[in-house]
Amino acid sequence: MSQGGIIHASSGTTSVNQVVGSNGVTASPTTGNVVVSGVNATTSSVGVASFDSTYFSVSGAGKVTFNGSTFGTTITGNDSVALSPSAGNWNIVGGSTSAGSTPIVTSGSGSTLTVKVQAAQALASTDVTKIGAALFNSAQFTVDSNGFVSAKSTAIPQTLTGNSGGAVSPTASNINIVGTGSLTVVGNPGTSTLTAQLTGLTNHAVLVGAGTATITSVGPSSTSGQILQSQGASSDPAFSTATYPSTTSINQILYSSANNVVSGLATANNGVLTTGTSGTPVITALNSNGGLIIGSASGAPAAAMLTAGTGVTITNEANSITISSNGSVIPQTLTGNSGGAVGPSAGNINTVGAGSITVVGSPGTNTTTTQLTGLTQYNVLTGQGTSTIGLIAPSATSGVPLVSQGSSAYPAFGTAVVAGGGTGNTSFSAYQLIAGGTTSTGALQQVSGTGTSGQILVSQGAGALPQWQNLSATSLTITSVNHAASPYTVLSTDQYLAVDTSGGVVTINMPNTMTTGRVVYIKDSKGTSSTSAITVTTPGGTVTFDGSTSYTIAANYTSNSLVFDGTNYQIF
Repeated sequence: MSQGGIIHASSGTTSVNQVVGSNGVTASPTTGNVVVSGVNATTSSVGVASFDSTYFSVSGAGKVTFNGSTFGTTITGNDSVALSPSAGNWNIVGGSTSAGSTPIVTSGSGSTLTVKVQAAQALASTDVTKIGAALFNSAQFTVDSNGFVSAKSTAIPQTLTGNSGGAVSPTASNINIVGTGSLTVVGNPGTSTLTAQLTGLTNHAVLVGAGTATITSVGPSSTSGQILQSQGASSDPAFSTATYPSTTSINQILYSSANNVVSGLATANNGVLTTGTSGTPVITALNSNGGLIIGSASGAPAAAMLTAGTGVTITNEANSITISSNGSVIPQTLTGNSGGAVGPSAGNINTVGAGSITVVGSPGTNTTTTQLTGLTQYNVLTGQGTSTIGLIAPSATSGVPLVSQGSSAYPAFGTAVVAGGGTGNTSFSAYQLIAGGTTSTGALQQVSGTGTSGQILVSQGAGALPQWQNLSATSLTITSVNHAASPYTVLSTDQYLAVDTSGGVVTINMPNTMTTGRVVYIKDSKGTSSTSAITVTTPGGTVTFDGSTSYTIAANYTSNSLVFDGTNYQIF
């Protein structure tokens, strides 16, 4: 039979009944008839059927099973556990799992297969294995009905706006943030961090503007206590050379205690600022009524009290001093050379001048000035009567003396006679000497001529003027001294010593004393003193030669002149 199927046979028979009916017949099988199997919701209608070998297999006993290579009989998830249906059914349920590397993960237990979608995660780059379901913060994102996600502009900035230039949008999802001047921005991709920082700084230095966008630094000062001072609008400030205290006490005054060192001055109650003999300031306390600061020529000012003298009373009170006097000390009247004592009238005494004297009062300065009147500049004053002064005009020629004209006339400028200390002459020849004259030729006379260079003035006796004459030559006594005569003691008659050291050194002993002004000449006559020297000294070495007790001539042909000054010898 071309359509094999279930054979229904009567009990106890072996004959084959004929197949009747067709697929879809719902009639109950009748003895002797075979019904084609159909689709039915119950098991009451059975029939014969053939099975598609693609999907089923039939055993020799007629057992029909699914072909496992075509129809799955189990379901296996990611956990490799095969799940069989229960009552022909598998449960497939959904779920979520933590972020990993598998977007959708399945696992099973019994007849239930669980499908889980991993949670979304933050990554540095795209990775298909890391996708997952995400939940979006409603404060920062919006999601429409199609699942399209957008960032809220009020929560996540879309642009950056600086002090000027307007809003800046990203390019390729990036906005460059850069510094200028002394500001720089450093990026750290590893930590997703931008760090804005200043550049060019020095530890402990003071920051100063160097333009509109750049900062420079001043210092720091290596000296503690120096302060930052302005150098004007066009220069950076600088630390002072002077140092200042870091703290001060109340009421303290600052002063320079040393060069470039400012210190605090100790204060005192009721004090006055003074300085001592070295200029150091000090506050001197005035704690008594009437106390004053009194100066001293040899020391520092000091607090002191006024001392009352005779006839003076001093009353010291707070911030005031009253000084009073009595008439026995302070004059009450004025008395002149004559006329008796003059008392004041309405508190005033008139002081007036007479003759050439006048008295000028200055009420604004409480001063009276007694002065002469009728004077002429450079004129000589003479008496004119008993209270008046007369004037004598000066000579137009400088150097002319004022000469008396006798007791009954005013003196006058003119030539002074010998009796008055003058010469009686009005002029002399240049460079000529003046000598006393005779009554017949004049009180004073000039020596004839001025002579020639080198001439001397020689007396011509008591009856004539001296005359210029040539100087006559003089001779010296020469004494020869050699090594054999050494040491040689100078005699009172020796003038010129011609010393010969060709035979050896020579010592000259000068007297310890001789006539003041006497001159002795010593000469290396042979020119050998550089080899054998001449030593000049005195007995005992107590008299010096230009400060030394001896001296040596050691240059050939050298000569020295010695003069005795009454105590020692001088070399010239």
